[in-house]
Amino acid sequence: MAANESLFPEDKIGLDPSELPLAVRMRPESLDEFVGQEEILGEGKLLRRAILADRVTSLILFGPPGTGQHTKGNFQRLNAVSSGVTEVRQVLGRARALRRSDHRKTILFVDEIHRFNRAQQDSFMEDVEEGNVILVGATTHNPFFVLTPALVSRSLVMELKLLREPELVTLLKRALTDPERGLGRYRAEVSTEAMKHLAASARGDARRALTALEVAVLTTPADQRGMVKVTLKIAQDVTARKAVRYDRDEDEHFDTASAFIKSIRGSDPDAALYYLARMLEGGEDPRFIARRLVISASEDIGNADPEALSVAVNGLRAVEYIGLPEARITLAQMVTYLAAAPKSNASYLGVEAAARDIRSGRLLPVPPYLQVGSYKGADRLGRGKGYRYSHDAPERISGQAYLTEARRYYQPTEEGREKEIKKRMEHWQEIRECLARKGRLRSVLLEKRAGLATEEVTRLSERIGKCLLRHPDFQRARSVALYASFRNEVDTRLILKELLSRPGVRVGFPRTETGRRQLVFHQVNNPAQLVPGRFGIPEPGLKCPVLKSSDFDLVLVPGVAFDEAGNRIGFGGGYYDNFLKETRPDAVRIALAYDFQIIKGRLPVLAKDAKVDKIITDERVISAQG
Repeated sequence: MAANESLFPEDKIGLDPSELPLAVRMRPESLDEFVGQEEILGEGKLLRRAILADRVTSLILFGPPGTGQHTKGNFQRLNAVSSGVTEVRQVLGRARALRRSDHRKTILFVDEIHRFNRAQQDSFMEDVEEGNVILVGATTHNPFFVLTPALVSRSLVMELKLLREPELVTLLKRALTDPERGLGRYRAEVSTEAMKHLAASARGDARRALTALEVAVLTTPADQRGMVKVTLKIAQDVTARKAVRYDRDEDEHFDTASAFIKSIRGSDPDAALYYLARMLEGGEDPRFIARRLVISASEDIGNADPEALSVAVNGLRAVEYIGLPEARITLAQMVTYLAAAPKSNASYLGVEAAARDIRSGRLLPVPPYLQVGSYKGADRLGRGKGYRYSHDAPERISGQAYLTEARRYYQPTEEGREKEIKKRMEHWQEIRECLARKGRLRSVLLEKRAGLATEEVTRLSERIGKCLLRHPDFQRARSVALYASFRNEVDTRLILKELLSRPGVRVGFPRTETGRRQLVFHQVNNPAQLVPGRFGIPEPGLKCPVLKSSDFDLVLVPGVAFDEAGNRIGFGGGYYDNFLKETRPDAVRIALAYDFQIIKGRLPVLAKDAKVDKIITDERVISAQG
């Protein structure tokens, strides 16, 4: 067909055109009469080429009101608001009959197609696929939101844009001078300023612009020469009561809400206030706005300013409590606080990353020591066994892994309070890495110590014990903290025998208090007073007198690994670290160890780890070097 050929030769309206609204009368009757939509109807563009070549496929036209979805055409027409299933079936039946008899396709135009439910939309599918009809649907909604995926996938989707002001001016001038369909017979003149105002006030809506022009011309008296002159003042009067274009059920709702949240995310309180006012003036539910702000407080601000969530939640409660119009003030406070707050989406990104792992099948089993171990039989299954209570660990970091595979989801930023969180997490990570190195070293040395033959333990322990007995600090000591050897530790029985033989010398042995991670020393006068304790280590009974940490002038310390600076690695419970910090400053702390337990270089230690003053091995006596 030609570009100037009528789109609707068979579509003759029986009414006098003058009885129809100007916006209806001025609907384009050919491609050449289209104004705007150059992206799809301009020279060489897809839809124009398809129309001219008579190769139009099923088509969905969507866009704001007044952009051209309802243009006249050579179509079978349905309106989803007023048409029911029966009428749809009748139209489709006629289309099939026409296809069988004349091999002609029917172009079926469905206005407000989004009003049809899913079943009604699906009723078109068979005839669209078989080519009986070319479906042209018109809607002011985004088709990807309101139409079935099957219907959208079989149609060419074209978005109609709001008309620009120069395009609206062109349309208004055409309507003003057209003597048949327009206002040409009224001999009207519209000033340039008035024309621009009508176009600007329409905000891209051709129907609104034409309606305003029609009202301005028809309500303005003619002058003595029979001329109707529309001034800027008249145009302003006509458009003064124009409603805000905002429908809570249309795309405008979603677009404005989207711009609103993105303005907050972009830290632009002015833009956010504008979109807030636009939604409120358009009749948006203030609770919807407040709920969106609660989401934004967590998604876009998060731990950069944790108080943002409190502001948003309290604001939501206030909005529900007081309602409009005063609630707009509360909403404005929420908006400005969130927009001006430091931003971080680290929490949002973290949970999304974790969810992607779950959805992709990267599942991890729960470590047995984290599983519930409180039911009967859990011990036999190994459930809960080996769990380290974080509150008993230094800085509440046990070093235990909570995932069976290292993964990093939460990555705090440098923004706001999250900077402090990042620093704290980095410190915790250093602790975990230190504890991990300790654990590896502890495992190696414990395995080596466990491999010592009984005869070797006896021989080496005797050498270490004799060296200690000759040491001046031991000779001077009047109150000694000793320990019972366990699992191939240096045997302390020789030392105990010597101490008990000395008049006036007190000997204390530790008893563990697991709840507080403390060692309580009790005076022992006879080896028979030592009985197996909680960990199987010989401990004094509760009837033995308690000795204070300040009573000791010599503390003999067990351990797994040491270095020449006096740093020490124990079994990981922190019991001796806690105890040594409570001893007198002048108390001498001597470790007893096999020489292979002395590590070259510096041990991985934490600030809470207590040091010893001297180390006696089967090869040497080491005085700590700082």
